Amino acid sequence: MNRANQEALFQATNQGLLSIRQSEINYYQSLNVAFGTQAALIGGFTYGVFSQNQINYSNEYENVDVLADVYWICSAITIALSVHVILCTMLMQVLGPGLSLNGPVGSMARATEGMRVEQKQIIVAFIAMMIMFSVSTVLSCWVVMSFEAALGCSAAFAISSCCW
Repeated sequence: MNRANQEALFQATNQGLLSIRQSEINYYQSLNVAFGTQAALIGGFTYGVFSQNQINYSNEYENVDVLADVYWICSAITIALSVHVILCTMLMQVLGPGLSLNGPVGSMARATEGMRVEQKQIIVAFIAMMIMFSVSTVLSCWVVMSFEAALGCSAAFAISSCCW
């Protein structure tokens, strides 16, 4: 009788642990959806602005070509980081739960640990993407707008970023 009770307790403990692991996988799934969606929106927006901006050569400052080059480089880095985040989150959404469901015994623990490790680099890439997006947004003001308008937009952006 004691042996049967021990087995039942062991099974109940395993079910509780698997339930916690499933909650972790669901958590990482929802994070991946959020990061992937936001990266796609930012990447698409950056590409649209990147391909449509016309350099304003009537500005009073003479280094508008240098600003334009830096702006395009920052925009390209933003798009590259966006694609990186999209690909990584998509792979984690597909492969993480697949490994936990179809792998050998202990695969759910390995899947959640792998998702935890990968999530860190996705967050770093997402933050770098946001920084590059912010820089390219400010630079686009200087490339496209007049000096006064670019100065005003940069000031507004700086004030807003302090609140973030």
